Amino acid sequence: MLVLGAFVALPAHAQKPIEGCTLVRDVTVRDFKISTGVVVESGPNKVSEVKTTGKLLTSDWGTICLVNTINNVVNWVFILMLTVSVGLIAFAGFMFMTAGASAEKQKQAGGWIMAAVIGIVIAILARVVPALVSGILL
Repeated sequence: MLVLGAFVALPAHAQKPIEGCTLVRDVTVRDFKISTGVVVESGPNKVSEVKTTGKLLTSDWGTICLVNTINNVVNWVFILMLTVSVGLIAFAGFMFMTAGASAEKQKQAGGWIMAAVIGIVIAILARVVPALVSGILL
């Protein structure tokens, strides 16, 4: 058991912590705009290195990478919610068209459409979250 434990612990010991990220959206830090695709790494503030090497060494890398992660998650949630909402609208339209004279089924289809519209509104509001977090943290 001890030998097996040693082999399991070796890969964990060999890994080093990640101290940087590649931006998925433009971020502004202290009146300096960092463009999409720039690699942000830990180190002293050297803003001029962005132009020459494509990397930005900064002491604020943790905050910048946090905002970058929030941007990335919000992008995926936005796409997922819009896809589900469009699917719900299509499903509700089908329900409405096949409801015939049934007022109950028409009302249920209207509820599905309302749920889809609320999903779209939430998805659009979610796009505002990274801007608010950036304004607070940076």
